[in-house]
Amino acid sequence: MSSRAVKDIRAREKATAIEIRVIKKWISTSKVPGIKKNELCYQFVGDGIEATADGDKIEYFDKIIRLQSCYRVTGYVCTKPRDYMATINHPASLIIGKKAKFVPIESADIPNVYFGFVSYEVLRGRIKVNKLLTDFIGRVDRNYLQPTSKISAVRKVVLRDERLNKVEITLWPSMLHLIGDHVGSGNIVAITATQVSNYYGSIQLEATYLTTVAINPEMPQTIEYTKRLRDLPPIDPNDEDDPIITVRELTIPDIAGKKHSTRFRCDAWIEKFDLNRGWFYVHCSTCDKTVYPEEDGSLMFVCKDDEDITPKFLYSVNAIITDGTTPTEVTFFDEGMTALLKTSCEDLILKHGYADPKSLPQQISDVIGIRKIMYVSVRRGHLVVTNVTDLAETCDAQESSVGTLASAMPPTTPDPKVNINKRSHTDSPDVGPATKALQVG
Repeated sequence: MSSRAVKDIRAREKATAIEIRVIKKWISTSKVPGIKKNELCYQFVGDGIEATADGDKIEYFDKIIRLQSCYRVTGYVCTKPRDYMATINHPASLIIGKKAKFVPIESADIPNVYFGFVSYEVLRGRIKVNKLLTDFIGRVDRNYLQPTSKISAVRKVVLRDERLNKVEITLWPSMLHLIGDHVGSGNIVAITATQVSNYYGSIQLEATYLTTVAINPEMPQTIEYTKRLRDLPPIDPNDEDDPIITVRELTIPDIAGKKHSTRFRCDAWIEKFDLNRGWFYVHCSTCDKTVYPEEDGSLMFVCKDDEDITPKFLYSVNAIITDGTTPTEVTFFDEGMTALLKTSCEDLILKHGYADPKSLPQQISDVIGIRKIMYVSVRRGHLVVTNVTDLAETCDAQESSVGTLASAMPPTTPDPKVNINKRSHTDSPDVGPATKALQVG
């Protein structure tokens, strides 16, 4: 029995039989002149086309359509593609109702995934144009978390295409699971259904609720892409894209726009810590809300919503950094502070006994005045240190590019017994590291 190729369907045509596999289903809120309505959407492969149905027909179609099943379909209506967040670049789409017939078939020839990868050149034409979502494939350069607050972060994944053009993926907190920490340099990432944006001169792919990710995909549709990407020159671990600037430059208004980057490196040291807000905070392991110490002289915490919780100890401390230019305030959240100290906040509190958030542990005092390479993220004028490395971890060629910074030597490391924050004893009680009760200021 003959059927028509999906790629040949056009709007307003008479429906003829097509053979497809159903690979995706979702609910979309679309706007029809002054009215908002929910649509039931499907993605069919066989060449790739979208189909929509009324949102109140979910139960009806759930009985006759199964994901990853193949069907011979008749009785549909051919129309124009959706004009907002379409997932497939096709000149038509299908409308299905009760007269549409889905006859199950067996077909090993119909793919079980769909990718519509576009080139780097096409991406620029899709910036801020949300008519069509974008699929892309590339090789990972870097994968890191960029804090947005003390309890939230976005994941940034820098990809290179076959011509070594750089594209950055942004995964918001609810989507961090799509790409884990284990996806390192050299891995291949195929990502679908993203929105393209321009962030300080860099092309970004922002994940949507329809986004899927494949790591090192080996499907027939991706084999040629992955082979070419793996044949690219090896990634140089010393090839850093983050500009090296002075601490003074960090304070320049709109430095991110002027440098076309939101992440910088500074050869600097910590001058002092500000303990007004303490140096750590404690959250519930279940709901991620603040927990409260019990007044029984031990490190016990309670959550207002959950029972039998495990407290999460995370760094959060303000500091003044300098490189001999302008002392500047920054924030170290958990990721940056862990990289600096090479020990977790939980270990510092539970194993070493530093339970007072207003008393600086010896391990933190010891890093004052020591030169480091600090990776600083600029977000709406706020500076967050997201990573710290030793000078020895950078290549020699970069040392000369630091220029005047290399000659601006840090001061002698201060005596930790001295009140480095110049606060009175009434504001910062002298509580030793062996204290077991959490002091809340």
